[in-house]
Amino acid sequence: YVTETVKYAAVEEHYDGLNLPYKKTYTVGPIFGEVELRVVDAAGNAVEIDDETDMDAFLNNCSDALHQELDTFIHDFIDRYTRYLTSRLDNRQENYNALVPLLLDGSDLKYRVSRAYDGFQYGQSKSDTITSFVTHYLIDAGDGKYLCDVTYEVDSLGRDGKLHHSVNNAQVILVRSGNSFLAERLISY
Repeated sequence: YVTETVKYAAVEEHYDGLNLPYKKTYTVGPIFGEVELRVVDAAGNAVEIDDETDMDAFLNNCSDALHQELDTFIHDFIDRYTRYLTSRLDNRQENYNALVPLLLDGSDLKYRVSRAYDGFQYGQSKSDTITSFVTHYLIDAGDGKYLCDVTYEVDSLGRDGKLHHSVNNAQVILVRSGNSFLAERLISY
């Protein structure tokens, strides 16, 4: 039986709006005879746990196919979001038009992106390259919503001819829309 239920600290701020998994402690007993305890992930794969195990690894609860679908979308979204934020190549309108179809109508994220548009009158970057992209976890939060946690590094060649490097961490909430997804919220940390 379950003796303790704890929120994952990495996603604690999202528990009010999403159906996220919890860490649970089970107590078994009294037992007579031999018992084999086996821990499995959401896909049913056996998992070894020891003192060094990163418990956040259990946040990933998507099938391999869904994981690939979400990962492909989040890469594309972050690339378009980066181009928009840096106002790459003075293409403010083009970058905006590329990003907006990936945003959920009525969301705070779409509102913030639209409101920032006037601030990007002058291009800030000649080129941008995402040099590293790591997906830490993809969580099926139920009701067609997903939480993605990523770290990505960007090299931007500024108007001044200098190369600027940034490391970015973000949690993005996606909503299923037909055969694809839309971004509802992005939190940088």
